[in-house]
Order: sequence, then structure tokens, then C-alpha cells
Amino acid sequence: MNTKASLIKPIFLAICAKNQSLGDWIMDNRLISMEPNFIKKEQMAFLGDIISSNREKQLDKVLKLKNFIFEQINLAASGKLTLSPDQ
Repeated sequence: MNTKASLIKPIFLAICAKNQSLGDWIMDNRLISMEPNFIKKEQMAFLGDIISSNREKQLDKVLKLKNFIFEQINLAASGKLTLSPDQ
């Protein structure tokens, strides 16, 4: 993770812990909506941190992530999704 991202990450997590709509927006519109070939490990780690930031909403966010993962598996199994070799 680059220096700017490492400085901003704790700020985003603190805000997401208090403002669930921001955490949901980041999760839905920035991370989950990305093309699978462009998702980086750091972004998935950040998504995990967002999920962990609010215990009251963890289950909802984990279920949303689970649904996303299974949708991607179904697309890959049907041949509609091609992953790069490093994923």
C-alpha cells in the first residue's frame, strides 16, 4: 500500500465506524462493483477492515460480501468471467 493510502486508511475506517452509509457506499460502489481482474489484495484487506469497523453491521456486510463472492464463482464457472492468472 502506498504512503498516501496508508495515511488515509485509518481516517476512512474511523469515519466508516461512525457513518455506516459511507462504509456501505465504499463497499458497494467502490470495492464490490470493481471488475474482478482489477481488485487488489490491499483493497480486499480494506474491505475486511470496513466490515470489522462496526460490530452491529458485520453480519449484513459479510453476507453481502459472500453473495458477491458466490456471484463471481458462478460467473467463472459458467465461463462468463475470466480471471487473470495471479488471482
